[in-house]
Amino acid sequence: MWECDIQQQEYAFAQLDELVEVRLNPLLGGRTQDISEEDLVEISDLFVRECSRIWTNLKILVFSLLSEEKIKVVIGQHLLIITHLKNEIRENLSELDTIPRAGLDRAFLTDQLDRLESLIRVRYAAYCGTATPEIRYKILCALSVDQIGLILRAADDTGLLQAKSLNHVFKSIVPYLSTAIKTNISFDSMRSSTYHPEAPDKEKAIAALERMIAKINNYR
Repeated sequence: MWECDIQQQEYAFAQLDELVEVRLNPLLGGRTQDISEEDLVEISDLFVRECSRIWTNLKILVFSLLSEEKIKVVIGQHLLIITHLKNEIRENLSELDTIPRAGLDRAFLTDQLDRLESLIRVRYAAYCGTATPEIRYKILCALSVDQIGLILRAADDTGLLQAKSLNHVFKSIVPYLSTAIKTNISFDSMRSSTYHPEAPDKEKAIAALERMIAKINNYR
């Protein structure tokens, strides 16, 4: 009976699938340089609306399910699809790192999915299947996301931080950080931002490190 009910459910990620795997897929002709600025803004707005709609509908669906087993399946399906979409964005929209377009940014899209995933994992932690670290506090950093990323990347490149990969460094540290304008930081978007750093961010990151050096020199 439940299998029949599930089959009758609307596929929650249909719009996002169409955007990521078809409309923005370079293999299917979805090159961002061929899309108008107005359409790119529309795509970004639609992405935000769809993530919000998926979250709302998921809460309604979970509320209607009486079995923990069914809830685990539904939550697992949502998390699996979110991971798939993030991977597709990283692969299909890699050109956005070299061809910036107003109204659409690869990090922005992954941020929306990261936020959706975070909401699901926090509210339905008991049904996620894999344990997630409980963050009882966040550390406020006076730098921007891009500037923090540069410092972490430099720490990894110089061997100051030793991990199996740069991605592991960001994934392990970033969830515990926040900035003045961003409470939940996407570790993936922070990592991506370090590959094409802007001069002002490099200067501010260097200035922060120099202040730390001066402070260490004054320690007695």
